Amino acid sequence: MTQNSVAPNREVLDMLVEITRYGARFYDQSAERVQDRGLKSLFLRLALAKHALVRNFTGADDERKAPLAAAGSLLGEYQRQYAELRTRIGSGGNYIAGLAHLEQQLIKAIDRQVFEPGTSLGIRTAAALCLPPLQGCVEELNERKDGAQRMVA
Repeated sequence: MTQNSVAPNREVLDMLVEITRYGARFYDQSAERVQDRGLKSLFLRLALAKHALVRNFTGADDERKAPLAAAGSLLGEYQRQYAELRTRIGSGGNYIAGLAHLEQQLIKAIDRQVFEPGTSLGIRTAAALCLPPLQGCVEELNERKDGAQRMVA
């Protein structure tokens, strides 16, 4: 495999790690803003799972020499969506469905990149260890979303 065929995978994975890092900070901050104890706990677990994913992904690839991506259109889009959802948390608006959708999309994107040819065994192992807790939190977000929709209907 040539260097060029591996580089785009690494660049995208680096951007996904940066998005995950941003999301971890989002959930750390959001946990301080919500009053609901269950939601506060869920946000703290989401932050913890995301911090673990970032830590394991950045330490899993011994060949990594370049710093993580600092910006990009995908990163900017996720930052914008997190910012919109953050304003809803403060206003009491419905934001659980948006969070669930955003996190599902991120998990799918990470999963696709992790199993691309050329991805190191360390990264694949880190995903196998770190994605299940994150997926569990997203399932809980979906359950909360479904419960809120039933209450409205």
